[in-house]
Amino acid sequence: MRRNKTTGIEAARAGRYESLVALLPASVKKVFLTSSPREALGALDRFDGVHLGAEFCARRMPRASEIRVVLEECRRRGKLFSLVTPVMDDPGAARMKRILNALGEYAPFDVVINDYGTFDLAAGAGLVPVAGRVIIKQKSDPRLAAAPRGTVRGLLKQTSCDNTEFRALLAGLGVKRIEMDNVPGAGPLPEDFSVSLHFPYVFLTMKMTCGGADCRSCGGTFVLKSPRLPVELLLRGNAQFYVNGRLPETAGGAGRIVFSAEPPA
Repeated sequence: MRRNKTTGIEAARAGRYESLVALLPASVKKVFLTSSPREALGALDRFDGVHLGAEFCARRMPRASEIRVVLEECRRRGKLFSLVTPVMDDPGAARMKRILNALGEYAPFDVVINDYGTFDLAAGAGLVPVAGRVIIKQKSDPRLAAAPRGTVRGLLKQTSCDNTEFRALLAGLGVKRIEMDNVPGAGPLPEDFSVSLHFPYVFLTMKMTCGGADCRSCGGTFVLKSPRLPVELLLRGNAQFYVNGRLPETAGGAGRIVFSAEPPA
């Protein structure tokens, strides 16, 4: 009987990609990304630290009291901690301000920022800004890896960090570390910043709403297929991803690998 091919998300849930991360040199710190404080605490035995929070939806941010528990445990155990913050609407920005103010006594710690408005909030709380994936804006269309070699492929490999003015903007905001996707066929990692490389889910696109979905039912992953695409797309919450289960040769030059067991939401 012919066996069905294992999909990328099934491989991630089975721990296949987590085992690849463990093979990286000790100089590359391995951190676990989740919006669940409980999952974050459980990951501390296997990872060098955690990224706790949400990149794309402010409604998925943990409460300040929950973040405090994880942050204190990370410090007690000498683990890395980064608070991940999302793209925000006005109510989300007000809530984020309350969260950061409530955690001000623990400053400084890293805050991964995906909305320019959060830079001011982080600076006011004395926190360390990290530019998130939404800020960096890589070209992540899975069809780009098959683009013709030469000038076209070179242009498609470029990111915002190839722009001198953008690098100066980040430096002026106090950014020393950035977050990037493991895009197939991507160019070398930027030299001006320490890089946290996400694996195995590549962020593709997002929108500000879930089309009227009830937040209480959020968390499921929907698989989208098209004969025009070389991979399955994964819809979770208000964002889309696909799996790239191959780490690039440049992964050893990243400061951190950010591992997700499920598509981040």
